[in-house]
Amino acid sequence: MLADVAALSVRAKCNVHYPGEPAGAATAAVEKLRQMISCAYPVQRFAGRLAAESIWQNVAMREGIMKFRRELLAAFIVATFILMGVVHPAAVGDADGINLDLQPGPAVWREEYWEVKPEKLDEFVNVYRREVYSISRRIPGYRGYTFLTLLPPAQGEPQSTVRPADTGSLIRPHYGIHLEGKILTGRSINVGLLLARTHNVIIIHHCRNWTDADKFRDAFAQIYAKEHNGADVWERLSKTLFPLANNYWDTYFRLIKTGFLSSDVPPGPGADADGLNLNPRPEPSRWVKEYWDIDPLELDAFLHAYENESYSVARKVPGHRGVSIITTFPPGEGEPQQTAFSRRNYPLGGFQKFILPQPGLLMDGEIRTDRSINFSSLFMNTYTVITYHHLVTGASALTQTMNKIYADEHNGADRIKHITNVMFPHVRNHWDMVYRMIETSFTPDARVAARERE
Repeated sequence: MLADVAALSVRAKCNVHYPGEPAGAATAAVEKLRQMISCAYPVQRFAGRLAAESIWQNVAMREGIMKFRRELLAAFIVATFILMGVVHPAAVGDADGINLDLQPGPAVWREEYWEVKPEKLDEFVNVYRREVYSISRRIPGYRGYTFLTLLPPAQGEPQSTVRPADTGSLIRPHYGIHLEGKILTGRSINVGLLLARTHNVIIIHHCRNWTDADKFRDAFAQIYAKEHNGADVWERLSKTLFPLANNYWDTYFRLIKTGFLSSDVPPGPGADADGLNLNPRPEPSRWVKEYWDIDPLELDAFLHAYENESYSVARKVPGHRGVSIITTFPPGEGEPQQTAFSRRNYPLGGFQKFILPQPGLLMDGEIRTDRSINFSSLFMNTYTVITYHHLVTGASALTQTMNKIYADEHNGADRIKHITNVMFPHVRNHWDMVYRMIETSFTPDARVAARERE
């Protein structure tokens, strides 16, 4: 196996292509290497050196590339350290040399939708940090939050986002779309046009598992009461936070996988939940939210096509920092299961009722109703999967760059035509929305997540 690893390593490093091989063979070799190195075992130095020399002779005879000897030995050393678990390698070609492999992460993804008074956005951010996040970050099982907005940056700040248009047709041209996954129309039903009228802020809370999510709301209220002589946190928010917004509701999803850059998380230990450091960070500053309407019978096929035909290219775009995939479908076998309490109180995709109880809420920020308008009830049947692309400030134009990368790697082939044939037949409808991220403390450390699922 060591010999195979060494040979595949040099192909990955030097892009070796053997005569007579079909196009894409080198890429397949790289994928094989990535699979092999995941099975780490002790490496014997002497045996490894012999293997390296043997493979070098084989490669040299086949390719006549003596100049690769130094690169081969270096690649073998890297492969050895990988097998020993010393190095966690970036996948070949990933953006900026960062490993963006999709991994399990915190299972619970709760989105709060807010219609904040635009002139009050900065005040809302500060009040939310002080009144809500300062408590949330200390609750066991909490894995950070993410603050997104559709509102444009203040004057003098980077103009890094585009708000979906408030006017125009609900049906717009979009490559690849098959109506109900069957009829190629090249047209998207742009539900985002309607969604953008219901909110201008999304705040995402990430929890380790559903048991933690079950306890979160009570724990939040208890911490506040303990620190404020038994006071009611919702009464407090009715005076400090809710007057800054016209409406609020929340919706639960489950995380399937994420490639979000966990190495960007501040080092621990910290003073937050479970000893983590959940200090917010300003990047990646642009999140592209893709809505997908997928039939449950097509989910596995779609996820396979998305990861191997779309994300495999997107992860190479400069400035890309991974993708997160969430869904309204219930978890399958081997995935973190919802508790009976969460199935009853936190239904995936939201409640069907249009008006829901919410202590402290004021309609239009003025009239105390203790009720929220649950706009998710209007849209819950229009999508089943959401993917978030995480992009840093100044990142390349996503679609155009992906098209160029694919063409460069496939002899000028058309990426749009390719995914139209292999991915979009699994899709009934699709649209995008783009958000500006103010800050995030999302901490999807794959090693922590794996340990928590044992």
